[in-house]
Amino acid sequence: MTTIVSGDVILCEGAIGYLNCPPGRRLVIYAANYGRTRANICPDPSNQNTACISSTTLQKVKTMCQDRRRCQVQAKNEMFGDTCVGTNKYLTVEYECW
Repeated sequence: MTTIVSGDVILCEGAIGYLNCPPGRRLVIYAANYGRTRANICPDPSNQNTACISSTTLQKVKTMCQDRRRCQVQAKNEMFGDTCVGTNKYLTVEYECW
């Protein structure tokens, strides 16, 4: 039986994080968004927009991380675009290690 390692990463705007798999496993990226869909993640009183979704995030994260053992990601406008100006954003990534 194969054991699948899975994870979710949430990074507030500006933060750097890593997606990691054990030796012999590789990253499979299932979902990713840079923006804001919930007020309680990386809260800030100035955040009014919770309908902020970047349509290119998943493909960009896959390009950087898919089939690698380890991958560095950073939640920043320069990478994913400023999907909602004036709102602090965060990056979410859902992945498994196969």
